[in-house]
Amino acid sequence: MNIPNITMSKNSEKPPKSNPGAKTPKNTDAPPIYADAAEFSRPIDSNDRSRVLDDLRRMREQMEQAAEASREQAAHWRNQRKAMKIAMRIIRGDNVPQQDYDFLLEHNPGLFKLAVSLRDMNNDDPEDHDALSEREGDDLVEQLQGYVDAMISRSSSPDLHLSL
Repeated sequence: MNIPNITMSKNSEKPPKSNPGAKTPKNTDAPPIYADAAEFSRPIDSNDRSRVLDDLRRMREQMEQAAEASREQAAHWRNQRKAMKIAMRIIRGDNVPQQDYDFLLEHNPGLFKLAVSLRDMNNDDPEDHDALSEREGDDLVEQLQGYVDAMISRSSSPDLHLSL
């Protein structure tokens, strides 16, 4: 193994430069990165505590508002998906309950007009459908909830506590 021999010159405390093109740090007396680590270990006074609690309350309110907006958005898209399914049934010329016509007219009047204008009047074997607008919830959500319930009931661990 070849170890380089670095010797100090007599006139300086720095090792001699082996690469004249290499850049050296300009400010060697800069404080270390963790100079104020003691700041984190000091006790929290009441002003700091109240400021942190106010920040946490504000963040919680923002999260609750975002969650509410997300729920509203999910309900909107769930209704739009039902409206699309109803419109497709109408366009195919199937027998659609009046409740579904009303649902489509209420939630998407433009799609209602389009579906009625494109309805296939020559459907020889129209399919009878139950009211789609009466069904509560989302099929996928119901399936996932059933899956979660089954997993919880199968769990043999008494330490498993889930709160949804």
